[in-house]
Amino acid sequence: MGEIVEGYSHGSSDAGLPLLIDGEKREWRMDSDDADDVDGAYCPQQILVRNLIKVFLRDGGALRFEAEDVSPQDIDTEHPLVRYRDAAGSTKTLSRDFVAGSDGYHGVSRTAAPADVLTCSTHEFGYAWLTVMTEVPADPLAVSLARHDAEVLARAVIQWAEKHDSTLLESYSDTCLNHTWERQASAVQMTETMHDSGDTSYEGEFRKQIARKNLETMLEPMPAIHPSR
Repeated sequence: MGEIVEGYSHGSSDAGLPLLIDGEKREWRMDSDDADDVDGAYCPQQILVRNLIKVFLRDGGALRFEAEDVSPQDIDTEHPLVRYRDAAGSTKTLSRDFVAGSDGYHGVSRTAAPADVLTCSTHEFGYAWLTVMTEVPADPLAVSLARHDAEVLARAVIQWAEKHDSTLLESYSDTCLNHTWERQASAVQMTETMHDSGDTSYEGEFRKQIARKNLETMLEPMPAIHPSR
């Protein structure tokens, strides 16, 4: 892991991630249970991908660059395959025991999955936020979800390869969905708390005060003020 994020600082700073509330600087509460999440590293995505590719190729991995017209096929069988066209224009076929579709929501893997195995759940908050670009650590939520799912899949494939036991593969979706819904619940709570705790024109004074109390549970306590004598 060290060579993947080499040159980028780890999360050992005491500064934390600041938050301004009514002009006062506050710090997010960091419990002891969060120690594993804090002791990480922030690395730009382009650098991370570059380093991962370098290590993967060095250790004998095989990558196909400039592949076009990628088409996963027979993915609901025991012998899935992927067809693509290489840089020279030749059609190639890869046949494997497993095909992992890791190309995102708009990738070809999703379109190749049978419609009866996909379920899509969406939610609209009814408001939008203005985003301002600044030099702060990136939000690790999406990365954390992807890392969790990849680790679950890796363990399942290893168990199948070493023991011919498909138990973890069969429970993959349930395991990952449970984790995803937990993170979604946390994200929705945070979004609604941050929104409602703002101006009273948003949701009214009652919701603002409730949100502020919920927000306080996520922040370090304000330092005690001792009256001067």
